[in-house]
Amino acid sequence: MRDAVRQKAKEAIARRQPEIAAKLVTDEDFLKFDFAVLGRDAQNIVNVYKDTLIGYDWNFDITEKNDVTVGADVLNTFSRGTFGLGASVTNNRERNNVETFRELDSFVKLATMVSNTDYCKPDVYKPKNYMYPITGNLNLISYVKKYLDHNQSGNLAGAPGSKDLATYSVKLKFTTVWNSELTPDLNLSSRGLTWEVVGVDGSFDNTRTDVHQVSIVMVLPAGGDERSLTIAEQRVRAELEYLRLRDDLRSFANR
Repeated sequence: MRDAVRQKAKEAIARRQPEIAAKLVTDEDFLKFDFAVLGRDAQNIVNVYKDTLIGYDWNFDITEKNDVTVGADVLNTFSRGTFGLGASVTNNRERNNVETFRELDSFVKLATMVSNTDYCKPDVYKPKNYMYPITGNLNLISYVKKYLDHNQSGNLAGAPGSKDLATYSVKLKFTTVWNSELTPDLNLSSRGLTWEVVGVDGSFDNTRTDVHQVSIVMVLPAGGDERSLTIAEQRVRAELEYLRLRDDLRSFANR
């Protein structure tokens, strides 16, 4: 997420002051970046989004099943024939572990306060992990871009109960299932004894299911005097101002 935020911030600055964006290359460049070097236009767009809050709700649901069945066939031989007896023992076990926790970040913190030394490994590209996808590259920059696009030029609204906070959320869910099964079987020839074991069989079945989920929520703080307005908010303000002036003119004309 940190690299995604840095990349989108650099792109936004590059459209307004490419000479400044060209200097944002290394980890140290972002950590020591001085916002005062930005012009008014670049500062406005940075001020809109720098305090964006990012919440991560993690859920790890792991279930492991171990089923064991052992059976034996016993044969009794007597003068008029045979008598067979089959017996089996079954043991089924299941364990479930669920972990949930929440973490919070902000755009400005990720971009300027999270260093390679303290948090991220430098110069290491993390590929996609097809076995446990949540630990690999999730292409988070695509979600950051959608949040910015919806909010900047669309009319991104808040979630129910969030009042006027513009909210974007995405839920990622990955399921990994491991299964192993063993079914041994042993058959013995009868030797004509009174009681003897002529067959043994069993089954051993182990299954592990990992369900990993993360809900990512990006929230833009309330507008107004606290920050610059997005394009969408400017459009709404302009439309409201137009309607107010129109009503004032109509009221004046009807006097």
